[in-house]
Amino acid sequence: MSTCVAVLRSGDECGIAAIGRCTRCERPYCPSHIDPDRLVYAVCGRCQADATQRQEAETERGLEQLRAVRVNFNSLFDKIRRQIGTQGQVERQIQVGERKVLLRGYVPTYRTLPAAWPIGLVKWLVVESSPDGAQTKTQAVETGITSAGELVPMRPPTSYGLRGSTTSHVDPDLAMTYRGLLQLARENGIALPPSAT
Repeated sequence: MSTCVAVLRSGDECGIAAIGRCTRCERPYCPSHIDPDRLVYAVCGRCQADATQRQEAETERGLEQLRAVRVNFNSLFDKIRRQIGTQGQVERQIQVGERKVLLRGYVPTYRTLPAAWPIGLVKWLVVESSPDGAQTKTQAVETGITSAGELVPMRPPTSYGLRGSTTSHVDPDLAMTYRGLLQLARENGIALPPSAT
């Protein structure tokens, strides 16, 4: 009968009767040294700790890339804003209600929103709320960026919904947004940094 080879804090091997072998490293383990969240795959604690460490390193690399994109995004946006001012911005409106007009019926009423430079389709997390609950989905939306640097849908949904329902756009895909901003810079003859791809 094999015994658990997990190393204790004291530096000694556990030595308790093993109940199985790790599916990754084939070391025997006891009930104390199996990852309780991975019982189906029977992974020992050491292999799970290694996997967790690799996953944390990958997450940190991803965060570093995201930080770099944000820095590049902000510097490129500042350059665009300085060089083209408001040229190329498109007016946006949102329907806020309806009013009854004699002989014409109901006509929509609009409110003007800040103008934005169109940067193309960007994936957004779209939340549709109603009295019955909320539904979330990812959707490609024609997007723009305002002079203040705010990412906005170019055709926002109505601000008043049917029977109290609303739609909101949150969490745009930053990589897609950056590509759209690069395209806006190219279209306006703005020199791009060598790192821009």
